Amino acid sequence: MRQFFKTKAFRIAAVAALLLAVYAIAGFWVAPKLVRSALEKEIPKTLVGVNPTVGDIRINPFLFQVEIKDFYLTGSNGTKLVGFSRLFVDFEMSSIWHRAYTFGQIEMTAPFANAVIFKDGSVNLSQLSPKSPEKPQPKLKNAKPIPALRIGSFKVSRGFLSFDDRRRQSDFATRLEPINFELQNFSTGVAGGHFTFTGVSKLGERVEWHGHVSVQPIESDGEFQIAGLHAHTIWEYLEDRLSFLVNSGKIDLHATYKFSLQDDVDLKVDVSKVALTDLTVRPKNSDIDWITVPELILSGSTVDLKRRLAHSDSLSLKGVQLVTWLEPDGSFNLLKLAATPAPPTPASPAPTSPAPASPTPASPAPTSPAPAPPTPASPAPTSPAPASPAPTSPAPASAPAGAHAAAAPAWQFDLREFALRDASISAEDRRTKPAAKVLLAPLSIKALGASLDLARALSVALDTKINDTGS
Repeated sequence: MRQFFKTKAFRIAAVAALLLAVYAIAGFWVAPKLVRSALEKEIPKTLVGVNPTVGDIRINPFLFQVEIKDFYLTGSNGTKLVGFSRLFVDFEMSSIWHRAYTFGQIEMTAPFANAVIFKDGSVNLSQLSPKSPEKPQPKLKNAKPIPALRIGSFKVSRGFLSFDDRRRQSDFATRLEPINFELQNFSTGVAGGHFTFTGVSKLGERVEWHGHVSVQPIESDGEFQIAGLHAHTIWEYLEDRLSFLVNSGKIDLHATYKFSLQDDVDLKVDVSKVALTDLTVRPKNSDIDWITVPELILSGSTVDLKRRLAHSDSLSLKGVQLVTWLEPDGSFNLLKLAATPAPPTPASPAPTSPAPASPTPASPAPTSPAPAPPTPASPAPTSPAPASPAPTSPAPASAPAGAHAAAAPAWQFDLREFALRDASISAEDRRTKPAAKVLLAPLSIKALGASLDLARALSVALDTKINDTGS
């Protein structure tokens, strides 16, 4: 036995066992501590005012697997910005022969982001932007290509996104949950990979998006669907900018797209159908719906961003009801819906207005150099008027830029058919006593060949009864 311990084979085996033990200790015990220390020290250095919290960290050095639990970043105001419940990464040894960083599986469970826009317009997530370097880095002429990457499966499950906009008088807050995302067989290259994204709001509004994406070149194509989006959700976000109230209405949308970004943005969207149902609109101070749209369907729409072309096969509305009248002063009631509400606190800027009064005495000082330009103009006797065209001279300088912008072709749009069926319009003229009343119902309108080209002929057919008698 002693002779066996002295053999070369035993020594090699002993050294290998020792190295394996050291590797195991370093991987299972030392590496997690190093990763934790790096996260807790480097993140506050890179992100100002952001503090990380890290739960358990487990590393399997033999399977090349990393698991991190309960990780999140807290902002300067003490709120959690982003984080996740669990991150699992499975790195593959096949990276050697694939000559690419290869991950068999990446899983993220319950990731979250809390986005808040404050009264001053600042966004809390801006704290996640890294500090700018003290010395700006010189731009490299030849940028390094994206490293080769292969991912077998990347899954995000049970995620949520909360959004809170506090800039307006009535705060707006919403939450999208759960969010699920899956990317399969992805590689950096033309092959790219296929992805699936789903998100559901607390009201049951659903977003589904799936397709193909590649990084080199940047391209994507796929299918996008929105189901049961409440019109009130959109109105609620824009409430302070609108003079009307939307209590009901649902939106469904189904579209496909192709996108590429090379020398220019190229986006083509085919919207097979947009449906709006049970929409009601009324002023905020009224108990009566002025506009009711039981059904609106837009079908066969295409948009080509690069060629600036848009087309729709059909726009149809059914059962629309309008309640209209002319006020005694001649104003039209429906125009009030388009009015912009007055800002809630216009008096607040007033106190600051006296302050600019003090700089105004200083304003003559800038005007003192102004006499200098007239001196070249002295050959023109008493012609301060030419001095006024002088400011217009910079305009020609900027004209080339405007000319360059004008070089882009104008948008072209055409609608093959517009149809309004079974509508009713209740109209009153309140300038007379008693008010003159007219009811147009049932009202049908059909228009063919509508477009932005006003030189093209438009075919219109209208059919209605007037006060249930004449037609």
